[in-house]
Amino acid sequence: MLRKNGTEKMHVDMKTRSMTSGCLERSVSWWFNLDVGNNINSSLNSLPLHPDVAHLEWLLGHWESKTLGQGTYPTIKSFHYHEQANFTHCGQPLLDYAFYAFHGDTGRPLHREVGFLRPRAGTDQIALIGAQNTGLSIVEEGEVRGKEITLTSHSVSRITFGKEPRVVKTKRILSLDQDGKLRQCFSMATSNQEMRPHLEITYCRKMP
Repeated sequence: MLRKNGTEKMHVDMKTRSMTSGCLERSVSWWFNLDVGNNINSSLNSLPLHPDVAHLEWLLGHWESKTLGQGTYPTIKSFHYHEQANFTHCGQPLLDYAFYAFHGDTGRPLHREVGFLRPRAGTDQIALIGAQNTGLSIVEEGEVRGKEITLTSHSVSRITFGKEPRVVKTKRILSLDQDGKLRQCFSMATSNQEMRPHLEITYCRKMP
């Protein structure tokens, strides 16, 4: 007899799905084997890298800032921050990415962004599809030139109750220097400011 809260029904449905598809139990155990803390999944990264993202292999791994990044903009007080950056793959023709920023003095969590880098096969073109905890959803497009990626926003969407002024355009550059350090420069324009530099930070790779 089913309880009113549906708990027993859910258990039965889950068991049925597991028996019929043979996929549920495997998918659940696979998920809990993920190293969520670093967003690095060795079982996924052991898959062959898709040929369409072979030219982005220099991005793969877990990166951390050793020196403070700098945040500036005319409408806010300047600040310093640390950030973790993760780039992974699962054998598909794209990379997963995540940025987690923390206040340089207090360690308080700040900006968080997750998404995908998807190149256009056979070309230098690339797109970034990202979502941010600030309520923004951004599609940026640009080019890969060696070990440098330049991206400019194609569309910027935000939640209806987001704060003003709103972001209307973005630009970012990801580049690897001769010392093997990853650098990110991020600029933006808002509803009351022209395109200006906003964030700049350098990362060191922690995991290949």
